[in-house]
Amino acid sequence: MELCFRRYNLSDNNSIWTIHSNWHFYIEVTANNFGEIYYYFRLMLKIIIRIAKYILLIFVGLLILLLSSRIQHVEPPQAGEYYYSSFLRNNYTILSACIFLVVGLLIGYYFKLEPLLAGVSLILIFPITAFYESTVYRGSHNLIPFELVVYLLFSLPAIAGIYLGRLISNRITVSKGSKKNLNT
Repeated sequence: MELCFRRYNLSDNNSIWTIHSNWHFYIEVTANNFGEIYYYFRLMLKIIIRIAKYILLIFVGLLILLLSSRIQHVEPPQAGEYYYSSFLRNNYTILSACIFLVVGLLIGYYFKLEPLLAGVSLILIFPITAFYESTVYRGSHNLIPFELVVYLLFSLPAIAGIYLGRLISNRITVSKGSKKNLNT
């Protein structure tokens, strides 16, 4: 996509910028609202990046469970109605909870995401699997509200790790700020 910018001078000392591309997409920007459009563009870009981080955490949670399966050599369940959810639940052990805690610590320290949403995103593969199985196999997962509560409990180590990571990050930022003030 190629953008072209053209400026047209008007008689009242104001100019209009016309932005168009080879896809025939036109935006008229006056000198008064160019900053506002740029602000909303940057805001929209930040929101998209943040949503992409939460989606990435879903896959990180799945990778943690697959890693736990490889480390612990858990037997795969019998093929049938609850195959995927049984596989995931069998692999959620103390070891995987500890891995979720450490990954949550790193997420809280580096990404500065909302702790509750990030923790639930790490465990979101469980409800996705339950809803998938309940649509494919009509009689399964008839107590899904209780399952969702259990999955929320599964996310507590990740949420605690994220809060702890944010606490450590905030403490380090404050200590760096106080050292900087002492040196000046």
